[in-house]
Amino acid sequence: MTLLEQILPLLPHVSRPIQYLGRELHSAQKPFDEMRVTVGLCFPDVYEVGMAHLGLHILYHALNALPDVATERLYAPWDDMEALMRERRIPWFSVESHRAASEFDILGFTLQYELSYSNILNLLSLANIPLLAAERGREHPLIIAGGPCALNPEPLADFLDAVIIGDGETTTSQLVAVYREWKASGASRAELLNAICKIPGVYVPSLYVVRYADSGEIAEIVPTSANAPERVMRQIEPDLNAVPYFSAPIVPYLQPVHDRVTLEIMRGCPGGCRFCQAGFIYRPKRERSAERLLTLAGSLLRESGYEEISLSSLSTGDYSQIVPLMSALMQTCEAAKVSLSLPSMRVKTLTGEMASIISRVRKTGFTIAPEAGTQRLRNVINKGIREEDILHTAEEAFVAGWELLKLYFMIGLPTETDDDIEGLIELVYGIRAVGKRSSRKKVKLHVAVSSFVPKAHTPFQWERMDSIEELDRKQEILKQRLRPKDMDLKWHDVHASYLEGVFARGDRRLGRVLAEARADGRRFDSWREHFDFSRWMDVFARSGVNPEHYLRERGEREILPWQHLDSGLTTDYLWNERQKAVAEQGTPPCEAHCRRCGVCRDDIRVTESAAGATPQSPETAPRIEQQEPQMKAYRLRAIYTKTGVLRFLSHLEVVRLFQRAVSRGNIPIAFSQGYHPLPQISFGPALPVGTEGLRELADFFFTQPLAADEFIRQMNAALPEEIRMVEAHEVEVKALSLSASLTRFTFQVFAPHTLVECGYSADYFARCLAEFAEKASFPVESFKRRTEPVDIKPFIESLTLLAGDDGNPGLEMTLCVQENTLMKPEEVLQFVCAIPREMMLDFRCIRVRCA
Repeated sequence: MTLLEQILPLLPHVSRPIQYLGRELHSAQKPFDEMRVTVGLCFPDVYEVGMAHLGLHILYHALNALPDVATERLYAPWDDMEALMRERRIPWFSVESHRAASEFDILGFTLQYELSYSNILNLLSLANIPLLAAERGREHPLIIAGGPCALNPEPLADFLDAVIIGDGETTTSQLVAVYREWKASGASRAELLNAICKIPGVYVPSLYVVRYADSGEIAEIVPTSANAPERVMRQIEPDLNAVPYFSAPIVPYLQPVHDRVTLEIMRGCPGGCRFCQAGFIYRPKRERSAERLLTLAGSLLRESGYEEISLSSLSTGDYSQIVPLMSALMQTCEAAKVSLSLPSMRVKTLTGEMASIISRVRKTGFTIAPEAGTQRLRNVINKGIREEDILHTAEEAFVAGWELLKLYFMIGLPTETDDDIEGLIELVYGIRAVGKRSSRKKVKLHVAVSSFVPKAHTPFQWERMDSIEELDRKQEILKQRLRPKDMDLKWHDVHASYLEGVFARGDRRLGRVLAEARADGRRFDSWREHFDFSRWMDVFARSGVNPEHYLRERGEREILPWQHLDSGLTTDYLWNERQKAVAEQGTPPCEAHCRRCGVCRDDIRVTESAAGATPQSPETAPRIEQQEPQMKAYRLRAIYTKTGVLRFLSHLEVVRLFQRAVSRGNIPIAFSQGYHPLPQISFGPALPVGTEGLRELADFFFTQPLAADEFIRQMNAALPEEIRMVEAHEVEVKALSLSASLTRFTFQVFAPHTLVECGYSADYFARCLAEFAEKASFPVESFKRRTEPVDIKPFIESLTLLAGDDGNPGLEMTLCVQENTLMKPEEVLQFVCAIPREMMLDFRCIRVRCA
């Protein structure tokens, strides 16, 4: 039995089952067994979070472009699925081919946030791979990692074979090439590690020894192999135009946390905010050309059917050609009702012109991040903005029509006092006053407050972190003062921030803490419902590690756990920035090759769009051919099937699937009016998750006539194989809706072997049907949560016994709408046949027709 055959019976019992099935548009389907190297890209969180991570997509497409390399994705199963997998001894698997993780040559983990570390160990356990790198042999996958937390991977050093420091496109390809040669050679695992440590940007933790002084501080970090460099240098892609970028994104069925096309326009940020690790470890600023971006945008939208495109970077407004780029993109997007979002904007970079461009389709959200409430503290963190800049930006947004503004602040920043907390409150009320003055509508503020966590390779890497008690006290002040109904205050759990602070500046001694946490069942610590701080404190106590040691202030000459990992930033620069913070002095934004921090070198070429270039031409900006929005003028009623593994799509997922297929098929669909225009498609009653449909109905409204056979052809070209259009015919535009006209639904349900083995035979079902048929009425309790008994006879037009292809018994039932209420097949099984609910989930259910 294949892994997929073992997985399918679990899916009716878990939430959002489609996340485990893959088969998304543009996902890779390479012959696994014919490849010389196989790579599993692992995101240590659930699918809906991992699918929103851009870095994984970039590497996925880059590696799959290599002819002899197959790359697949692996995500953490949610706890309901994991429990069933452990019970049935099903190992962790990929979503493309449902291969066991242990069958891959290389498993690469994304280290995106520290609270995912417990998940990494849990997933290795679920994959039946030894947790400790020292215990793995040639038969085990090479376990590597990358991402922002890779700049201090020391808490995971005992568990990782190698770490990629910096940009991963070139380095990962080089590592795969070395692995390919090693695999063919038959050499030992130790020889592989000694070979890959010579690749620039690859850190092999086992080839370094860390010694500690009696004080608990690190005494020295030294390589133990002649091949291992004393300092591993972060790798920087100098020319983003030369770096591979995908033109056809994977389009998920399950809605991820960011459900849109993401286009990376720039890496690095010139701002220099002293708390921001990303701003330092992604230096220097490097841009893709506007011409290249327009080509990519056209392809990404055309191949995906998404209704939103996000221009991604650490500071999108600092892109040198942002306004011309936005203007050209909007020519492509506006007619197709594709919105444009800028998720990361520094305060002074937004202009009224940019706000106007964004709002031409729909307003996609607007965020201001003052971080601190007073000018003094903004000087400390080198935010580079004044209060009048913040208020002016808010006013621009309100005048442009935004009714909701999101504000981000931090508490616990170095040198913070209660005056700064008071300043935060006053600033929020000041922005509220601007909204009341500038907007004709009622405005609302979402105020998000997080706790400052000192991070490696920043000027604040030496700072102490506020105690839980101090952070709690500051949060309480804000909760008491920011209470009006037009303010929505959100705050981060300070206990989670505490744990993040421990691991952000931790060393290898935390490895035994993580091993103990795995034994204690710790996982999904970034999820509030799973995080248990008291259990973590017990884990630290049993491990003999004091977490407070990692939250203290560090000395200037102290050896830091990440000292042998070179981000390119000089220690003198970072320390000087810290001293300037104490003196409340600012540092101007980065300039090309300013040479202040040490990152820019002669071999790094910072590329930007040519000044004054206009990024607009038919060759570089492919347009989505879409009619101008018009009223619906033509209507086709289509019949489609939903079968196979895609029976696990929810109704909302089917709706999104059709909306995007219409867009990809370049069909003249009509759009709804108002704030969020959507394709005009109307569906019949929802098909339950896990139920197949053989004649499902949907109405499509068009701006112009479209031949039914041509519509079917275009749609089937854009739909997956298990969703097929089979018929279509014209219907009057103002004809009765499907939900109003459909009143009878015929289902077939078939019992599983497990149920028959428990005594629910064909004879049992025959007796139940006979008893139901002979009664003039069939009253039941608790039907649709009603307090009085309900006669279900009128809801069931017919009920007959069937035999399935496998000989197991089944039922065919035609159910009718009564008083706007429709009975479900599982309710027939419950009330007529007395089937236990846990067994109902294993029935195969098919809706064969609707009338």
